[in-house]
Amino acid sequence: MMTGIPIVQDEAKRIAALRELEILDTAPEEEFDNIVALACQISETPMGVMGLLDETRFWYKAKQKFPIIEDSSIEFFSYFDTELDTPIVVNDTRLDPRFVNHPLITGSPYIRFSVFIPLTNGDGLLMGYLVVIDTKPKTLSEVQLEALGMLGKQVMSLFKLRKELLKSKRLENESRIDLMDRKQVAKELDKQKSFYENILNKIPTDIAVFGADHRYLFVNPFAIQNEALRKYIIGKDDFEYARYRQRDESIAQKRREQFLEIKAKGKEIRWEDSIVNPAGQMITHLRRLFPVFDDQGCLAQVIGFGIDITERKQLEEKQSVLVKQLSAQNTQLLDFCNIVSHNLRGPLINMSMLVEFIEETNDLDEIKLLVSKLNPVIESLNTTFNELVESIQVRQNLEIETEDIVMKDSLQRALDGLEMEVAKSKAEVSIDMDEAPVVNFPPKYLSSIFHNLISNALKYRSPDRQLTIEVKAKRNGDSILLMVKDNGMGLDLEKHKDNVFKIGKVFHKHPNAKGLGLYMTKAQIEAMDGKIWIESSPDQGAAFFIVFTNQTRKE
Repeated sequence: MMTGIPIVQDEAKRIAALRELEILDTAPEEEFDNIVALACQISETPMGVMGLLDETRFWYKAKQKFPIIEDSSIEFFSYFDTELDTPIVVNDTRLDPRFVNHPLITGSPYIRFSVFIPLTNGDGLLMGYLVVIDTKPKTLSEVQLEALGMLGKQVMSLFKLRKELLKSKRLENESRIDLMDRKQVAKELDKQKSFYENILNKIPTDIAVFGADHRYLFVNPFAIQNEALRKYIIGKDDFEYARYRQRDESIAQKRREQFLEIKAKGKEIRWEDSIVNPAGQMITHLRRLFPVFDDQGCLAQVIGFGIDITERKQLEEKQSVLVKQLSAQNTQLLDFCNIVSHNLRGPLINMSMLVEFIEETNDLDEIKLLVSKLNPVIESLNTTFNELVESIQVRQNLEIETEDIVMKDSLQRALDGLEMEVAKSKAEVSIDMDEAPVVNFPPKYLSSIFHNLISNALKYRSPDRQLTIEVKAKRNGDSILLMVKDNGMGLDLEKHKDNVFKIGKVFHKHPNAKGLGLYMTKAQIEAMDGKIWIESSPDQGAAFFIVFTNQTRKE
């Protein structure tokens, strides 16, 4: 078990200075409770204490969620052989030989982290410590340690003021106090208030303090930059502020609900708050409300904190994109294996056989015939390979640029490219895009989608009836729904539902069917956060539905 290390000081003089404060065994005081609560907020720790060291004990003047265990406390909050103006940081008690076997570490409350701020008077005598505590290891920034040090000095300023007040009371009892002394005390109180505000104004987080009636008592510059607005809001509530700034009162209503929640539950709440700043950027804050209670357990104040986590959210979004990309690449690897085994094996075997035949013959006419048969195999192999490479590029290019496209023009270019097949099939094509004529999408992707869906309708038309193709687009809020419907051969979705958009899957016999078109189409749509599905029955045609997202109407 750890034992205290006596510090080299005049112990009698130190105890005398402590007794002079007349603070040992006194009731809790709001000023010290607030300092401990603020210290916990600054260090983001759940527990904290402020206590004094007399001859035999560590006496708690203020504490935050820390159990009082008198028998063990004197050994934990004991003297340190260190400079008295330096914070004592223990990042992990289990790695510190002074603490590793202490009951407060091995047992409740299982302390793993602590920072001791020495409380020394003007003569350099140690009165006690301001301590923040956590149940898990951690480190603090220089700014946090500096702020804790400032709070330690504030404790000593309160001690000094306490001495002055005690002195004033004694003088008053002896009828020797004059008006100047009273003014000096009032001046000291104003200095304490200014000191608090100076700390809160310099901490780089949004800070607001509310009274029990949810009216503002204090707001720092990181919460409201405009000094005039900061002065205006004191004594007001969020509804008055929203009306003054001509803003939607729904934000004020939400904050009132959060205040009532913390008032009812009596414990801290947290949430994320995202708004668009004047520059049009999305800014996200992690917000916290922390209750402070008086001696009777009634809510006295609520401290609000806001930390800008925009950069962290952006990193999380980038990580999400990377995970999505890695998942897509893993799928591509499997698809690549499937396409190699399914689509490339046949042409490669044919090429191998033709090469063997060429090597075995000396007949020039036969060699020419075999070479002529080799060229279509090579062309088919090259086409399949290029389609596979393009599908992989779609999966990898997650940041392709979009632009506004007139859909009817893109569709017409696809029809022009398939002009011979359209004429041969005598297909009737009807187009209705008046409700949603423009879509924001990568032009190359949209052209590919129209080409694949129209060519599929032509490829799998029914031999028993004239082909009709219906293309229709309509708006649904911030989305656009595109339908491409035909009266062709259709397919059995009960049998093929899970395979429609998989690579290498074909559902009808056709010499040009490779099973890449629908796979490519789905990849292009999903790369832009869209959706695609099919409705079809055997010999009843097929209807493909595509949802283009993020299509805000431009007035």
